[in-house]
Amino acid sequence: MENEIIETSHQVLKGHTTSTRICGFSTGENGSKLLFTAGGKLQLKCWKWNDLAEIFYLVSEMEGDRMKHIGNRTESSMLKTSRILDISVLPMEDDIHILFCGRSDKILKVLMYEESTSQFISASEIDHGATIFSVCSLQLGIGFITASGGSDGIINIYYGTYRNKKVHMKKNVLYSYIAHQSGVDSIDMKLVNNSIYIISGGDDSHIHITQISATEIGDECIIEPLNQKYIPTMHFSSIKGIYLNFPYIYSTGPDHRLMKNYIDTENFDLVYEDSFITEIAHASDLDYFNIGGENYVVIVGEGMQVIKV
Repeated sequence: MENEIIETSHQVLKGHTTSTRICGFSTGENGSKLLFTAGGKLQLKCWKWNDLAEIFYLVSEMEGDRMKHIGNRTESSMLKTSRILDISVLPMEDDIHILFCGRSDKILKVLMYEESTSQFISASEIDHGATIFSVCSLQLGIGFITASGGSDGIINIYYGTYRNKKVHMKKNVLYSYIAHQSGVDSIDMKLVNNSIYIISGGDDSHIHITQISATEIGDECIIEPLNQKYIPTMHFSSIKGIYLNFPYIYSTGPDHRLMKNYIDTENFDLVYEDSFITEIAHASDLDYFNIGGENYVVIVGEGMQVIKV
């Protein structure tokens, strides 16, 4: 791997009154670009990209479980000490975006964001049973599945559908399994050749890989486990960021390492391929993107580093 600096402009988004812990990006049917940011006091904000000015501007926000529409603010004496620790966003039709918020109060909060009204709409609340460290969602043929990873090392999978501008979320756990000995710090999943791969990184420095099949029948979904494996890695810390670009898995943590492994599908195992020493202290997440046919991993923590992979 090689370290490569990408020259670009930047913008500082101000408005959060507590630490901003996580963000999620979504693109609407009309080409709109939305950035959702979240953190302490259950603060959640939506920023919209302006193509002409080339900036993000604030269009809506929530604090606690109430919405504050920009231009028509409402105040409340309710204060929340809980935090949003992770979010996942799915763009839907009708310029609706579904947000899955993993919270420190053990709640998986499901919201809809409606572009036409710039409003957050509460859709569902599900009790995971432990503090939710990580969340990931995946669109299927009819509905979608959401995986939440908790401080107890358990990953729960839920199923839901969207139609007529409403989210119908099944509150019963569709499938649950113990992935780690302690917290599930990071999670990702992808649809690969008619099966779903769920990968997670934990406080235990291990990566857990699960392969399942998901069959949708009407408003129901049947999960069949196919393979599972709990695998030690060369990380010397918790795995705070993980991404699956099948068959490759990229992972990072506070140990200043970016690891590149690949899934050996024949033996259902993880095989080491490459590693890179990073310069970011207290790495907390990573993401993967492609520019001009070149692949990059961006690592964030106390700073940001972009690495060509």
